Amino acid sequence: MGEWLATVRFENGNIRYARYSTVVESVLSGLYMSVCHDGPRARPAGEPIAGRPGDPPAAVEDLVAVVITVDPDELTWHAVYDPARDLLVGPRSSHHRAALREEYHLIGGHLTKGPRLGLCGRAADGDEVPFHRPHWLDHAHLDAPPPGSDLPEIDLFAGWAGGTVCRDCLMATI
Repeated sequence: MGEWLATVRFENGNIRYARYSTVVESVLSGLYMSVCHDGPRARPAGEPIAGRPGDPPAAVEDLVAVVITVDPDELTWHAVYDPARDLLVGPRSSHHRAALREEYHLIGGHLTKGPRLGLCGRAADGDEVPFHRPHWLDHAHLDAPPPGSDLPEIDLFAGWAGGTVCRDCLMATI
């Protein structure tokens, strides 16, 4: 299996590391504190931090925004970390962003499946942000823009710290 180094950057400047699989295109492991260089390739060193998945999760407002970058192509996406359990809670893949665009609409900062009710259960009021990009095989949306149209690229998890997207809606997707 092909594995690369994933670097997890915290807003406070801290850095941790993880293993990333090129086969499943996802972060595989818990987080590591250090890295070793094996020729031109870097990989996490030592044992992963012993996360506590059985502990109660942190409240949504206590989750921390992180940025994940994968060697060697610098593939980057935003994610969240649970400090109460010392775990990366997701998303573990950059493909999550595309899946969100295909499955949900963005209305008033909430993710919806079409009706004006966010995944969090609260009303989604306001105008729909041009975000939804149906899968090219989805014939139910004939009035939707064709794939590859000029919809803005919106990384919903990048809005985590700024509160521009409902955190409860985002957590319902991972």
